[in-house]
Amino acid sequence: MKFFALVQKLPTIQDRTARKICFFTLLLLLSSLARAELNCPQTLHENRAPDVSAGSADDTIHISADSSRSQPITSKPDQRLLIFSGHATAAGHRQSIESDTLTYLSNENIISATGGLSYTSPDLLIRGQQGSFDLASHLGQIQQGIYAFRTQPGRGDARQARMTGPRISVLEDASYTTCPPGNEDWLLRFSSVTLDHNEGVGSAQHVRLSFMGLPFLYTPYMSFPIDDRRKSGLLTPSYRLSSEGGGELTIPYYINLAANYDLTLKPRNLTRRGLLIGSEFRYLLTHGQGTINLEYLPNDRVFGNDRGQVNWQHFGQLTSRLQARIDYKQISDDQYLEELGNNLNTTSITHLPQQAELLYSTKGWLAKLRIQSFQTIDASIPKASRPYQVLPALSLVSHLPLKENHINWTLQGEYSNFQRTDRISGLRLDLQPSVFLPLRSNAFSLDSKLVAHYTRYSLNDLNIGAAEPSRTLPQLSIDGQMFLERSFQWNSQALKQTLEPRLFYLYTPYRDQSELPIFDAGEVDLNFSQLFRNNRFNGRDRVGDANQLTVAVTSRLQEADSAREWARLELGQIIYFDDRRVTLPGQAVATASTSAITANAVFHVPGQITVNSDARWEPRINKFDKGAIRLQYAPHERQIINLSYRYRLETLGQTDISFLWPLSQQWHVLGRWNRSLRNNQDLETLAGFEYDNCCWKLQLLHRRYVNDINSTANKTWFIQLTLKGLTSLGNKVLPVLEHGILGYRR
Repeated sequence: MKFFALVQKLPTIQDRTARKICFFTLLLLLSSLARAELNCPQTLHENRAPDVSAGSADDTIHISADSSRSQPITSKPDQRLLIFSGHATAAGHRQSIESDTLTYLSNENIISATGGLSYTSPDLLIRGQQGSFDLASHLGQIQQGIYAFRTQPGRGDARQARMTGPRISVLEDASYTTCPPGNEDWLLRFSSVTLDHNEGVGSAQHVRLSFMGLPFLYTPYMSFPIDDRRKSGLLTPSYRLSSEGGGELTIPYYINLAANYDLTLKPRNLTRRGLLIGSEFRYLLTHGQGTINLEYLPNDRVFGNDRGQVNWQHFGQLTSRLQARIDYKQISDDQYLEELGNNLNTTSITHLPQQAELLYSTKGWLAKLRIQSFQTIDASIPKASRPYQVLPALSLVSHLPLKENHINWTLQGEYSNFQRTDRISGLRLDLQPSVFLPLRSNAFSLDSKLVAHYTRYSLNDLNIGAAEPSRTLPQLSIDGQMFLERSFQWNSQALKQTLEPRLFYLYTPYRDQSELPIFDAGEVDLNFSQLFRNNRFNGRDRVGDANQLTVAVTSRLQEADSAREWARLELGQIIYFDDRRVTLPGQAVATASTSAITANAVFHVPGQITVNSDARWEPRINKFDKGAIRLQYAPHERQIINLSYRYRLETLGQTDISFLWPLSQQWHVLGRWNRSLRNNQDLETLAGFEYDNCCWKLQLLHRRYVNDINSTANKTWFIQLTLKGLTSLGNKVLPVLEHGILGYRR
């Protein structure tokens, strides 16, 4: 009765948040419906058939039967007709024929079957009423047959099936579907279709596609691939409706230019903005491969100007030791990705990389030459905070094998040229030689490391300060950890629990670094893993002074045999013995005697529940200043509920709920609700359903999202109909679902 009372009350609830909470409550109640897995019956191609893949060593045709007899042919005295009855089988030339009765014309190598037959080749299985064959020439015909592919899903019927050569078949008045027998929810019909397995190409005339008995598509001619070989032609169109572009229709065309490169043209008509021409060029070279994506929208009717983007990804293995990498992205304006991009993660992108690298590795060394720039697309980032160009940077790193209980040495070096037109530019040389002593045993580890930091600059465009400032300082770190464990039984399961206390001491003397420029330095956000860094700054322009001790402990609960982890807890804090006087410009000296307390926790019940959380407690204000928790309930890959919460003091408070849940064998509901509690605003909502059976799949989604807190919400409808084994119609929904629902699988 409470359920029905809630249903009656739901329409009267005015608060949007409350309505959504009620919706998710109803969802959990509905989850008690049937959740049996989809069980598709076998299709014809899965039935057992003779193995004809190996072939024969000669041209012999082998015939077997329960009985046989011979009779003369009156019109041809030099020939005899052999009649085989009862489980008769003829095999040869990688083909076989089975029938109750087979006749064999001795001089002409013609085999005929009446009263029902099965024909098997490496590619096809055909069952028909009657037929005749010349196995040596791979010729033959079957009347009133049903067929199935042996190497892939697909079946149908044909008034006549003809074998016109090795691995070439012609079907007259034929049909095709991948639905199981007894189901023809979608069906292709052809006046004739030719399947050439040698070329991997099929062609058909007068093609009619029906769905649920209704005509869906007609074309007088169609050519299509029947294996993995590529073929030029139209790809499946896609359509979506959005508030940014209006109706968006994309009709891609694939061009197989050569064996090692191809081109896909992607004209995309946006009813509000105009025609966007997109392309994807892929290439495979002897020493590399890559992809170039180009888009161009002339005179965007909403934006009022031409727009476009370039995206080039390249990886090359020039020699066994030399690699090349290119990652270049550029867009015409800052709003391009938000308004026209298909990437759902565009709201978090602030800079687009434009870089090229050469990497050379040899025994114990890695050298890298890098040219790097960025396009800043987040207008809220001030110019003073935007990254430098690196033209170029040359780095050298040693990676010698670690020798436990022996002294090791390492070297890191980088020579960089930082350039900007509006700020100080110049060269930076940074060297970090070190010696390292790792002591190891089963019960403990003790790692001692001594590093020398040397940095020198050659600067230009100076108003004040030295032209060639430098910095030299030593650094000492000692990292000790113990490994304790105990074994026990829980509910007949052998488990072990570990206790891993850890102390990390770091000493870096103070050096005045105020005259050094800031090319790539920034302060690291403290979390558990950062407790063990040897520098609280990233980059090389600042080396933080330190006289501190990190105290931490980790405990794990694991299966004794497999070491599979059930739970893990990590807790740690830094104790400072001195103030931290090295700062970035505008920062004050840090005087606190301790850092925030950081903690991570992971709890995992295999196949059921996973909980991940991290938190940071700031003792100076007696509050959590940062934290996140995520719970996932996933008893099956198609049964998922995600609940998460993220928090940062005075800046962030977000909830995120997503789910994929079955209501029956065929029906799934799905959705996401990502909300900013601080701004009392929905950041993204996603709602939809899936219907999935053995023959086809339908997905309908509605997505509403904002690119930033102050922007207008964008709304998009997605619908995709997948005819299994044939094609998908509509807009691709998989990227939307993988982005919105953690753990989603097709």
